[in-house]
Amino acid sequence: MEPRITATDDNRFVLAWRRYSRESAGSLNDIYYAVRDTNGNPVKGVTKFTNGVAGSDYYYDPALASLSGSRALLAYYANGSISYAVLNSAGNVVKGETATGGYGYCPDAVQLANGSVLLAWTYWGSDLYEINFAMLDGANYNVVAGPTALSNPAAVTGNDYVSVAADRAGRGILTWMDADWDYRRNLYYALVDGSGNALTDPMIFRTSQATDPRIETSFEGYGNTSWTGDFTPPTSQAQSPEFATGPFPVTWSGSDVGLGIAGYDVQVRVGASGAWTDWLTDTSALSATYTTGETGHIYYFRSVAYDHAGNVETDLPADGDTHTTVAEYQVEGRVTNNRGQSVFNATVSAEPGALNTAATGPAGDYTLYFESGGTYTLTVERSGFGALPPMYDLSVDEHLTGVDFVLPPEDEAVTNGGWETGGLSGWNSSTGMTVTAQMTAAHTGRYGVNLEASGGTLAFWPYVTQTVPVADDWSQPTLSFLYRAVQGKEGDALQAVVVGSDEQLTHTVALTPGAWTHAWRDLSDFAGQTVTLRFGFQEQAAGQQVYLDEVSVGESKAGMISVFLPLVMRGY
Repeated sequence: MEPRITATDDNRFVLAWRRYSRESAGSLNDIYYAVRDTNGNPVKGVTKFTNGVAGSDYYYDPALASLSGSRALLAYYANGSISYAVLNSAGNVVKGETATGGYGYCPDAVQLANGSVLLAWTYWGSDLYEINFAMLDGANYNVVAGPTALSNPAAVTGNDYVSVAADRAGRGILTWMDADWDYRRNLYYALVDGSGNALTDPMIFRTSQATDPRIETSFEGYGNTSWTGDFTPPTSQAQSPEFATGPFPVTWSGSDVGLGIAGYDVQVRVGASGAWTDWLTDTSALSATYTTGETGHIYYFRSVAYDHAGNVETDLPADGDTHTTVAEYQVEGRVTNNRGQSVFNATVSAEPGALNTAATGPAGDYTLYFESGGTYTLTVERSGFGALPPMYDLSVDEHLTGVDFVLPPEDEAVTNGGWETGGLSGWNSSTGMTVTAQMTAAHTGRYGVNLEASGGTLAFWPYVTQTVPVADDWSQPTLSFLYRAVQGKEGDALQAVVVGSDEQLTHTVALTPGAWTHAWRDLSDFAGQTVTLRFGFQEQAAGQQVYLDEVSVGESKAGMISVFLPLVMRGY
């Protein structure tokens, strides 16, 4: 008799009921329970919970409520009073029979959002039946508030058959009906908080509209549930790259405070004055590739989310969430300091103008986008560094990579290190090697120097030289240069030599024809000295040719500073 059921949060079902039998000593009423899994298999077999004595003990009106931690509350009538116990999902008793201190029958219970447990029942008062409730704490399941009576003058024949539910705000909802079978005209409501305080007086929330008034709800609990209306539209946002040279990804995501997002429409607009049209409709995907972009056009995107309650996002930005410009070509490269370290937030621009002015990332990387091919001049700037001449006459007729730059130091000690005078001023050269400032030898600027070995037998090694000071207050004095081997065979090499007052440093690089290469050496051992720079060939063999540009001696300044924050562990 009086079967009840609840589900624990680990997906097991606890059942409870009253068993009645007629014994020679009188009636026998006891509470039984069992636990089943989701397939209906026994976890705990039929178990007698109370041990009544026929003719003198009465246990009935079981009620079950799911508790956190894979537990369930079992409440029941026990010889006139309301008692309860706590079971786990294995069917073991974790809190034995405990009296609430209140008298009555027909209990119902629910756990609130704060963990407290609301237990309510009907109590026979001095004149009329009334609704009582108590609050249990969520840790030890002890009574911490109540029993409390709800005074309800509107129920002229008394109150009966209470049901309880919890809302999202951590409050308990109680509903019940009139006690008199022949006078059931109203349904009643009250609200309590998680500490056991009554937030509202009992009130009528529904009255019978029949000619012969009568309105009822559940006699066994389960008579109400909380419901929160979802009327708030979701929000969402689309994202796409600022530039692209072909098909490009578009992503979107959203959030909803209610029942959750059901899907999206994604809209596109071509140009600032175009009309918004649907690109994707009723999709649950969160990304797609846009494949129909044309060079030079700007494509705007916005997402429109809708949720499971039927709410549709309405606050849509007029110019969309994001936009992508489709380019014909892109040029990629890296900007470093004179030690090859990344320079962050350097500005890279083009003339004629590219579609963007790039700022280098943490790795010193940049990308410029161009609407069409042509010949361009690239300029790189960054505060804290010296002025680097532009890179002239860069032919862009395909995607380019490895267009790298080395920013010189602010305190440059070399005179005419880029040969931008168009001659060798500041430098000395010896016979036995052809040294020519040429436009074709430039990495940046209009000129670089072309070194060619003459061959033959000489009594000395020919060099191009310059005397420079190495300041003693530089923390990282550095020699830096760029070279590009034009001709050379195995064993041929370019040498950069630094001659100080009592020591010499030689840096040798193989003459393997290819792209421009950056080289550098630490000059800390020469701090406070005036040194002689020498550039020449390791062997005086004909057929050796190298371009040399952007020779500098100066302090090396970091292009990015990494900050490491401490990891703080709490609760230990």
